[in-house]
Amino acid sequence: MHSFISRSIPDSSHPVDLPADKLLCETAVVMVVSEHPQPASGGPLGLCYKLLEALCNSSRFANTALYCLSAAEPKCYRIRSVEDLRCFAQPASQNVSMLSRLRSSALSMERGRYRAQRNGMQLLRAASESKQIRRLRPLLDSLMSSHRAVVFHAHTATVAFKIVRAFGHNSDERRWRLLITDHSKGGALSEYIELLGPSAIHDWNYRLVARQTKLAVEAADVVAFPSQGARELWQNRNSELAKAILAKSAILYNGVARPKDGNWKPPEDSHVKLFAIAQHVPEKGLDRLIAAVAGLRGILTGRRISLRIAGGFTRVTPELDALRARLGLENQVAFLGRINHDDVLQEIAEADIFVAFPRVVVFDLALLEAMALGKPIVTNALRGNIEALGKTYPLFANDETEFAEKIARCSTDSALSHRAARRNKRRYERLFTSDAMARRHCDLYSALTREILS
Repeated sequence: MHSFISRSIPDSSHPVDLPADKLLCETAVVMVVSEHPQPASGGPLGLCYKLLEALCNSSRFANTALYCLSAAEPKCYRIRSVEDLRCFAQPASQNVSMLSRLRSSALSMERGRYRAQRNGMQLLRAASESKQIRRLRPLLDSLMSSHRAVVFHAHTATVAFKIVRAFGHNSDERRWRLLITDHSKGGALSEYIELLGPSAIHDWNYRLVARQTKLAVEAADVVAFPSQGARELWQNRNSELAKAILAKSAILYNGVARPKDGNWKPPEDSHVKLFAIAQHVPEKGLDRLIAAVAGLRGILTGRRISLRIAGGFTRVTPELDALRARLGLENQVAFLGRINHDDVLQEIAEADIFVAFPRVVVFDLALLEAMALGKPIVTNALRGNIEALGKTYPLFANDETEFAEKIARCSTDSALSHRAARRNKRRYERLFTSDAMARRHCDLYSALTREILS
């Protein structure tokens, strides 16, 4: 029997079949994502990429076969090295799956309008998902025939649902375990309502995602969250599944690779450079951040203030543009749009202060990257931020006025800024490196495989 699993990845559109008897590891971990993972500062695909990269570099993972399964194609690739991962990740920016196109078309329609068309798009999406599930079955059979124990690590409940459905009633003596990591702010249904408004609960797709989430969570062995705050938010917004989550949840803090360079330096006397990364959605609080920058003009008189914001444009962007114009900040606040990861790191390195003023937070990778680069950070004391920066962090702010005051203090008190920057880097080195993230995940994978093999 020949596996459908790719060994090497010179061209992801032509995977290389690998005979099952050549797979020597008795245990395997399969990352399951909707699309090819990509280097990024956040989101399921970016988080998956960072985790795969960390596992490839971890000696503790040497005796376990590592795969990445792209559910949209669907194809499963063996990841033996960081070079394999980079080759696998590249096509995602060039080829967008039919499912992604359907989802984008459906979600781009204005909230409260075109419901019939939107539901029609989702019917097509359901048909596409059904086809994907049928095509997943031989991939799963191949994995199970090649290894004695397999852990499927699904990044989102909706891709976990496809694994559960593809297995169906054939549990194969339950020689597999399912781990779901939820990266969302309160779950897929919560984000769906945030994007389309309260009327979205009447959509056919909303009910479909609700059923998929319930089935996936009930079938999962572990549901992991990137912070305590993320778990609490998910339980609050999914009350019918709160007990199930409490019984099987785990906290797996994320980590980021050590940056090549970049350390805090005192800001220039005449110019305070701020940087933020946030998609233009209400929960990121960019309106409050822009208002806080406007407040700085009355505190830091005679000094130039600039705020550069990286992040994807949405239907909220015109409102942010209007606010920027109304406050007279067109020359101080720049919307960069979505930029690549290397540029994000460069922006953080060149900034004097990293800023974030979200309404909801789980555990932002960009915050960790700013810590890794030794930057002072001004943000609010939400649960995920507290877990990252520590309860006694000195630059938390709770409202726009305090936010402006903390930025002003940070830019004028070099001793305070230096202490905060040094503290952030030490905390990153102790808790949030990619090595630390790999260790946390390896411990959980090992516990799950021991259950199967015992």
